[in-house]
Amino acid sequence: MRAGGRIALYGATLVAVFGVAFYAAGAFVPDGFVSHWEDSSSVPIQGEHPDQR
Repeated sequence: MRAGGRIALYGATLVAVFGVAFYAAGAFVPDGFVSHWEDSSSVPIQGEHPDQR
Protein backbone atom coordinates (compact mmCIF):
# COMPACT_ATOMS: atom_id res chain seq x y z
CA MET A 1 0.00 0.00 0.00
CA ARG A 2 1.30 3.42 -0.88
CA ALA A 3 1.73 6.32 1.50
CA GLY A 4 -1.35 8.16 0.24
CA GLY A 5 -3.54 5.13 0.80
CA ARG A 6 -2.16 4.63 4.29
CA ILE A 7 -2.83 8.24 5.23
CA ALA A 8 -6.37 8.04 3.86
CA LEU A 9 -7.01 4.82 5.78
CA TYR A 10 -5.59 6.37 8.95
CA GLY A 11 -7.82 9.44 8.54
CA ALA A 12 -10.91 7.33 7.91
CA THR A 13 -10.12 5.24 10.98
CA LEU A 14 -9.77 8.37 13.12
CA VAL A 15 -13.10 9.72 11.88
CA ALA A 16 -14.78 6.39 12.62
CA VAL A 17 -13.28 6.10 16.12
CA PHE A 18 -14.23 9.64 17.12
CA GLY A 19 -17.71 9.23 15.62
CA VAL A 20 -18.32 6.05 17.60
CA ALA A 21 -16.99 7.73 20.77
CA PHE A 22 -19.29 10.73 20.23
CA TYR A 23 -22.41 8.60 19.85
CA ALA A 24 -21.42 6.26 22.70
CA ALA A 25 -20.95 9.24 25.02
CA GLY A 26 -24.42 10.46 24.07
CA ALA A 27 -25.86 7.07 24.93
CA PHE A 28 -23.96 6.39 28.18
CA VAL A 29 -23.52 9.80 29.85
CA PRO A 30 -26.64 10.87 31.79
CA ASP A 31 -28.28 14.18 30.82
CA GLY A 32 -28.15 15.38 34.44
CA PHE A 33 -24.37 15.15 34.41
CA VAL A 34 -24.16 17.18 31.23
CA SER A 35 -26.51 19.91 32.49
CA HIS A 36 -24.52 20.17 35.75
CA TRP A 37 -21.32 20.42 33.74
CA GLU A 38 -22.79 23.17 31.53
CA ASP A 39 -24.01 25.12 34.58
CA SER A 40 -20.60 25.01 36.24
CA SER A 41 -18.90 26.32 33.10
CA SER A 42 -20.76 29.65 33.39
CA VAL A 43 -18.82 30.60 36.53
CA PRO A 44 -16.43 33.47 35.74
CA ILE A 45 -12.70 32.81 35.89
CA GLN A 46 -10.84 34.56 38.70
CA GLY A 47 -10.21 38.17 37.72
CA GLU A 48 -12.68 38.05 34.85
CA HIS A 49 -15.60 40.44 34.95
CA PRO A 50 -18.95 38.78 34.03
CA ASP A 51 -19.77 41.58 31.57
CA GLN A 52 -16.62 40.86 29.52
CA ARG A 53 -17.98 37.56 28.25
